[in-house]
Amino acid sequence: MTERSAARLEPAPEVLELDVNSDEDIAVLTGELKERWGTVDGAVHAIAFAPGDAIGGEFMSTPRESAKIAFETSAYSYKALASAWCR
Repeated sequence: MTERSAARLEPAPEVLELDVNSDEDIAVLTGELKERWGTVDGAVHAIAFAPGDAIGGEFMSTPRESAKIAFETSAYSYKALASAWCR
């Protein structure tokens, strides 16, 4: 779906597949960035996710595991990606 959307842009950007919760994917991304571009001058982090039981105004009843998933995907991924770009 992302590749189809990107193909409509002019010029069409490159699309790299990434699971931000996978340390292996982050490591592969680091290598890809160095190989393709050498450095990254800037980036936009627009990643967020929370399981259904962690949204909708029920924060006080959110299970610990759901809160961990929401934090890892929405916040820690920013640090992980910044580390990949800054190496």
